[in-house]
Amino acid sequence: MINDNIFFSIIIPMYNGEIFIDNCLHSILNEQTLETGILNYIEIIVINDGSKDDCSTKAKKWATEWNHKLHKEFIKVIDKENGQYGSVINLGLTLARGKYTKVLDVDDIFNTKNFIEIVQIIASLRMDIDVIITDFIFDKVIKNKQIIYKWDKYFEPYKILKMSELKYPNSIITMHSIIYRTKFLQSIDYKQIEGIYYSDSQYAVIPFSQAKFLYYINIPLYRYYIGRNEQSINIKTMVKNREDQKKVMNVILEELFKLDLTSFKQKKYAWKIAKNMLEWQILIISYDSNIKNRREAIYNTLQNVLKQCKTNNNYYAFQIISTGALSRLIKFTKGYGVVFLIKIAEKLYAKYKLNIMADWD
Repeated sequence: MINDNIFFSIIIPMYNGEIFIDNCLHSILNEQTLETGILNYIEIIVINDGSKDDCSTKAKKWATEWNHKLHKEFIKVIDKENGQYGSVINLGLTLARGKYTKVLDVDDIFNTKNFIEIVQIIASLRMDIDVIITDFIFDKVIKNKQIIYKWDKYFEPYKILKMSELKYPNSIITMHSIIYRTKFLQSIDYKQIEGIYYSDSQYAVIPFSQAKFLYYINIPLYRYYIGRNEQSINIKTMVKNREDQKKVMNVILEELFKLDLTSFKQKKYAWKIAKNMLEWQILIISYDSNIKNRREAIYNTLQNVLKQCKTNNNYYAFQIISTGALSRLIKFTKGYGVVFLIKIAEKLYAKYKLNIMADWD
């Protein structure tokens, strides 16, 4: 049940996060946040997804200390059997009592100063907003390089915006930027696919496509670390878990086919993201040496998605997906030479420091 005194629920999915949990929680729980009083208006839900290390014990030490300082339900640490990312989000959403919900992965952090400011801004809003967007920091660990992802080309900050009237980017607005209104997620009966990797794409696309109002805060809140070997987003791991990415893509397609997206701009954005996911699946196939006939796998992957569009009488989606440059190439060549061309393109991009795989290295 939503508690009117809580503005912000933070769900922290945790699997083998022993080396990360202290930094993650310290970015929220410190003298700065305590002195401002904002901690009285948030709750933290740490969900241990069947970890094999000592992260749960560490999280419970934080809970003991900070629940004593504030109140006994300030931090909840839940231990459960492993069910992958989606199962954690689903459980977290049943427990969240805050007006707004934000997911923070255990191996990432918030910018403390900006977190304080953003909570204060959200607390001052006089209207219910379905989705709040913030900037975020993309931190390439190995290269010691940080990039701020900003959305000010698309959204006017500090103004309540109608989703149906907005300009949208061609790339996905990831969960790192997204804060949802908890009752909004409940109203659409949002459930995330469980038991597989990469279901955060579903969280970023399906509720977002149904939201009515957006509020943009042009401050980077989330610091997203990329490049660690243990991450599921590592390219080698993505190839290994290719079937999971494919399942998530198919679930998103099925859900989009069912939705009656009345806003043309939201519909266009959603199907462009679906096309991007298809292109990522094709890219991953190109790097998967375990597939005996990659040419055939690429061609069939495209044809199966286009067939789904026709079966669901969604010719708008068919047009979006079939008219992309990669889709046209695959249709024209029936997939012959596509693996070779993708790898040549990757080398050319790398030569000019525009490596399409750089974000995942």
